[in-house]
Amino acid sequence: MAILGIVTIPAAYLMFRISFGRWVAVLGTIALTFSYWHLFFSRSAFMLISMPLMTVVAASTVLMAVRSKRLLAWLFAGAVLGLGVYSYNGYVMFVAAIAVLLVVIIIPGRDQLGYYTRGSAMLVAGFLVTAFPLLQVVYTDPNFYFQHHRMVSVLQEPNYQAAETFGEKVQYFVGRAWDAARLPLRNPEIDYVDGLGGRGALHPIMGWLAYAGFLIAVTRWRSPPHLLMAVVFVLGLATMMLGTEDLGEFRRPFMIVPFVYGLAGVAVATGGGYAARLIGGRAGRLVGYGVGTAAIVVAALLSAWTYFGEVAHEEHLDWVYASDLVDALDEAHTYGNPGTIYFYSDRWSYNYETRRFLYPDTPGIDRSNTFGEFSLQRLNEGPVTYVLLPPYIGNLNALMTLYPGGDVSEARTADDARRFATYHLRSVGGRAYG
Repeated sequence: MAILGIVTIPAAYLMFRISFGRWVAVLGTIALTFSYWHLFFSRSAFMLISMPLMTVVAASTVLMAVRSKRLLAWLFAGAVLGLGVYSYNGYVMFVAAIAVLLVVIIIPGRDQLGYYTRGSAMLVAGFLVTAFPLLQVVYTDPNFYFQHHRMVSVLQEPNYQAAETFGEKVQYFVGRAWDAARLPLRNPEIDYVDGLGGRGALHPIMGWLAYAGFLIAVTRWRSPPHLLMAVVFVLGLATMMLGTEDLGEFRRPFMIVPFVYGLAGVAVATGGGYAARLIGGRAGRLVGYGVGTAAIVVAALLSAWTYFGEVAHEEHLDWVYASDLVDALDEAHTYGNPGTIYFYSDRWSYNYETRRFLYPDTPGIDRSNTFGEFSLQRLNEGPVTYVLLPPYIGNLNALMTLYPGGDVSEARTADDARRFATYHLRSVGGRAYG
């Protein structure tokens, strides 16, 4: 996932360069490189981070096809566009953005209507070829494909369900649209799916530049790159309205990365050009472009500090990313051969993905009331290690009384609360327990 995040940087530069030239490409790439939003997910093991890479590559090929006079360029763009469906399910909104782009281009282009129509048909053909395996799954097994969508759909949101009349439902969506519109600047709630929240998706300076760039792009909608940027911005943020509240809200609009940073670059380059013409001469260019570049650089550095200096050290992030589980498993394996893990937790099963990734070969048994049958009784002759997480840590003393002489380890939080405890018992020769 980190590699995908890294590769997205030069891919985004290419898209910005094709769309707006070198100046915007440099500014937008600097903003993306230090974006804590992009940094956060490129350092997480989610397929989500593959979506920005696919959107910028697909956008580049589509924009080149629009400029091209060759139908094969449209076919290739469609094939690349189709590959993106394997990245993240929110990618479907990007496909919708491309569709809007093509419709707006085709309608006024009467003198080239035939060419654009054939080109769009080739693009659809290319898309269907590469997306066919997934489309086949959607057709043959829709329950499987849409099961997660149904779980997080806005239809399952309690606040939406509480809206009884049509007017109340409209009012609910208006409120959600307002939440989506201000996401770049403000999201006060903590999202306990990803651990983000408490702040906007962008640094405030970058957020305001992105809004300015969006307004500029809207006024220049006849330019395909500007139109695409604006449409992606709107549809990307609108995806927040389709799901439950405070559950993955920084994932759903992730489609706007890295386009939103390109919009910030557009704002700086446009403002710099106006200032240069207004002041005039070399001083005008220096002031116009220098101030804007400084704003981007400062915002980028502050954004990086937000991630490395603030977000990565927030307490709720430890909870979301199961640091106590990881630390407890690490401690259990300091005994050399932990044997069979007796696992006690009301939050995780021993088959939780994090454990299977970190220690796939260590056998274990769920001994909690939630995932198994609670008991402190030893079941194995060989070495065993009890891993006690809340609310089972209080059983440590009883366990030590029942089987004395084991190796014990405890970890506490900064306020002296117990995080976890491990208790290791060695082999007992030929004696069997149970």
